[in-house]
Amino acid sequence: EQHDLIIPEKYRFIINQFSNQTYALPFKDNETDIYTDGHSFFLALLKEIGRAKNHIHIDTYIIDDDPLGRLITDALIDKATLRYVNHIDIQAAKAWIKEEHNARKVLPEPVQKVFGDGATETSLAEMLRALVASQNEVFFFVDDDFNHWEYEGTDHCWKGQFINRFAQNARQTTFCMARNGDSKMTAPVLNMVRSIKGWVKNVVNMQNPFAGNGLYPLAYIDGRLYFTNNPDHITLNDKWGNGTIYYIRTNNIAATAEAICTDVKDSGTKIFKLQDDDSTIIKTSELGALIRQKAGGIVDRFVGHCQMHKDEVVKVAYQDEHMKSILSIILTLQTAGYFIKLCGNDFTMEFKLERYDALNGKWNSLTANLPSSYSKDEPYGKKVGRDEWLERFAASWNEDMMFDNKIQGTLIPVVSQPKNSLTHWRVLSLECAGKRLSIYPDGGLMNGWSIYNAPGKYQRYDTATITHDTVISLCRNQDIKFDVTIEDC
Repeated sequence: EQHDLIIPEKYRFIINQFSNQTYALPFKDNETDIYTDGHSFFLALLKEIGRAKNHIHIDTYIIDDDPLGRLITDALIDKATLRYVNHIDIQAAKAWIKEEHNARKVLPEPVQKVFGDGATETSLAEMLRALVASQNEVFFFVDDDFNHWEYEGTDHCWKGQFINRFAQNARQTTFCMARNGDSKMTAPVLNMVRSIKGWVKNVVNMQNPFAGNGLYPLAYIDGRLYFTNNPDHITLNDKWGNGTIYYIRTNNIAATAEAICTDVKDSGTKIFKLQDDDSTIIKTSELGALIRQKAGGIVDRFVGHCQMHKDEVVKVAYQDEHMKSILSIILTLQTAGYFIKLCGNDFTMEFKLERYDALNGKWNSLTANLPSSYSKDEPYGKKVGRDEWLERFAASWNEDMMFDNKIQGTLIPVVSQPKNSLTHWRVLSLECAGKRLSIYPDGGLMNGWSIYNAPGKYQRYDTATITHDTVISLCRNQDIKFDVTIEDC
């Protein structure tokens, strides 16, 4: 409660608008200073930190681990230390420090078993500092747990977290996959490796020599091998290098690693982008034909294979953990249907999705992400979630396949998987008689498309009457990359 709060009449309208729309309330006794250069701002910030009596609230875009960033953090640490120093049991603190120091001398059993007492505990920050200071070739290692690789384009990607650290030494950096098993690299994995190859010196792979002992290399920098004993912290995502790290002075274990072949096989893979002169306005029913046209004959090869095995059932699956809108369901069914009709075989259809529950409230929007993957019975009526929309549309889509095209389909029940349980790439796959056609749309089939309205016209779609075969005009608003492969399975 604020006593004696006076709102100037000329600002009352905008303040009421903020309060009603975003719950942004006015507070009195505030003061705002505007700085137009960093020099004066940081001097003032350090001064205010020193003057603070009870609280310090700082909202900043980023604080880097550089001289200026360390100056600010040291000032904050000093302020907190001075405030609480009178409440610290100095003797107990010294005893705790001694206990921690002694505990760190005890290495985990796997580390001692392989390296004896020669290993030293360190941290990711110390390893990255060594990387920045190095003038020699460096290696960084990841594992072959491809299902959890997230190199770029997601909230938990390796690139967003680490690329700035490695990029400055890029031409003397080698990427090494230290395999713990024999997982096969799929097309999305190879594309990630190709992207990495674009900025590093080499991309190589080898078997992890310490896998049997539960140790996993992270980097080799200036004669030091950095490693971890946690298999969750060696995968190509933002958890890479987390937790406790150790190093040992030794020879480079990747000296004999073999190069990874990233060449595109013309006969079995086609990578293309929809860009520039490619169609920017299409109908939902036309995306499949556009992919086929750009795929360089790969789709036709698979169709011919299916037609040679007319008695075989084609196993169709679409995986997209982020398929959440009604429009994306329509586009997916129409695109999958295009390829199924090309083949002409009976089929099974499976959707691999993840369970989610968001709170945007847009249950009846065609384009927005539905608030939930599952339906909810509310006192004021049922709210239909993504999975039920998909089951409804897929059932009528399947009936039309039989009635219009005499193709018998079997739908596998939609069962959303737990969050973060699926691989982080989207794929429409068709399998028949030992061959698999895989179509990897970067970001999913819906990615890069939005509803198109001709100038002066606005088409409104009612979710109460829309069906799986409603043809909707789409506009492409970015370049969209596809990988199309045919392979034995």
